[in-house]
Amino acid sequence: MTDISFEQYLFQADAAVQIEDWASAIAELNQADRLQPANTMVVTALGSCFIQSGDIKKSVGYFERVVDISPEVFEAQNNLGVAYTLAGEYAQAEKAFRKALQLEGENLAAWKNLAQVCLQQTDRVVEGTQILASMISTHPEDVDSLLMMANLYEETGNLDSSDTLYDQALSLEPELKEAVDGKARIALVRSRQARMDKPKRIKKMAAPQIVKTANPAPNATVQKVIGYGASSTYSVIRLKRIFSQFGLPLNGMNFQSTFDPADLEKAEFFIFSQPNLLANLMRGINACLQSQKPFGVDLEQDFFHMPTDHPAYAHFGPGNPQAMKALELIMNQAEWVSVTSTALADAVRPHCKVVKVVLPGWDGANPAWNAPRPSHTSFQIGWIGSAAERADLLSIKLDLVRFFRENPRSMLMIAGDAGAYEAFGSLSENRKLFLPFPEVGEIPYLLAQFDVLLVPWRNIPYNQAKSDLALVEAGASQVPWVASSIPAYRDWAVGGILAEKAGDWFAALNQLASGKAREKELGAQGQTAAEARKVQ
Repeated sequence: MTDISFEQYLFQADAAVQIEDWASAIAELNQADRLQPANTMVVTALGSCFIQSGDIKKSVGYFERVVDISPEVFEAQNNLGVAYTLAGEYAQAEKAFRKALQLEGENLAAWKNLAQVCLQQTDRVVEGTQILASMISTHPEDVDSLLMMANLYEETGNLDSSDTLYDQALSLEPELKEAVDGKARIALVRSRQARMDKPKRIKKMAAPQIVKTANPAPNATVQKVIGYGASSTYSVIRLKRIFSQFGLPLNGMNFQSTFDPADLEKAEFFIFSQPNLLANLMRGINACLQSQKPFGVDLEQDFFHMPTDHPAYAHFGPGNPQAMKALELIMNQAEWVSVTSTALADAVRPHCKVVKVVLPGWDGANPAWNAPRPSHTSFQIGWIGSAAERADLLSIKLDLVRFFRENPRSMLMIAGDAGAYEAFGSLSENRKLFLPFPEVGEIPYLLAQFDVLLVPWRNIPYNQAKSDLALVEAGASQVPWVASSIPAYRDWAVGGILAEKAGDWFAALNQLASGKAREKELGAQGQTAAEARKVQ
């Protein structure tokens, strides 16, 4: 009798769905749910009906229930991510999509979903762009990916690249409305630009180069300052380091993730962190130039030497000449440019008036750095990176494979890039573990899982300008490291072992795996050195 009643409720719910009577469908499904509360099909249907009825917030609870029942089912995690996205809870959606991709790493829909929510979070825009670029490279026939990237280019003012991608989408679907509308918008913008009075434009752009209302040196005291960057703890820590080193008052520091034109009346000086990655911050710099407001720029990457295989090469690197020209312009007009390493200072110096090295710091206010380390019996070697760093990890693959073959109690832990995880297919599943890319506040918890942190970089100009942040954070977590011998790491040189060439990685890991004494000694040395970079 129970089974018949259950089937009848489903039949009646389906009939209500066919006529879009969501209230009746929900009522019938609730009765079915009462009879079989662990039936994921029913709970999923309830969540979907609440979405259709407009009650997004309520739908989330049902999709969370499905994940509680079936946490290892791809569809459950992906559907939860979609619900979170519709609810505007992008960080939660990101976690769900990353879990879904752990279960089905090649699922294109989940990758697109992840890219979408990354692009909605200012501190994830670069990764979202990298994911899209990778999808277009591997699936050039996917219209959704083409449209997403075309929209992104259009929003950031790269009309040529946007137009090209809309054309590519139309070659696949000639009547595609989104692409037709996009090309129409671009044509309208270009026609307006063509009608502008050229002499007036040139005069407006040149004026900030001729007239200066302020010229604060890097150590000058400015009373009202606004700093902009991705909305993350790391950006705040970074700006605190800049304020401290430049003698700016921390009690007067204002941090914002987006620029508002009204800000021009609220401050005397402006600092933009990695502005070339965010269209809003580039508009902010343009507003400063037009209003003759002084500003500084903070950079953490050597965009000028970004390698061709980097996912962002065609967007923020030399593969996009328009973007590089814009970066050179703002660097030249900035009162100063701050960078995260001495090598990066050397790389950008030709493009700016004043360059200042501000070494990175870590968040001393996060109690997770002092949390007890979980116990384990295996020797756990960890790596943290995205698809952009995959080639760097694979450059030492031979040493790693040899080490894991000769040390059966060792385990490889890869955080961030599923492709890097899959590249070690020769390792059995019980000897490797994939973890989602951590949010800034979660890094201490992740490092606490590692006995050793791997930080390999290929010997190319782009990598030579990297900062020492990874080693500093490893020190804060008392985790020894094995790292490539790049300038910033040689300057730090505390708490780990530098690997100069092939074979050094194997020898260093063998040394650390041979006993806990050396591991603890290096961890303690790193923690002592990291105290100098703590930011409260």
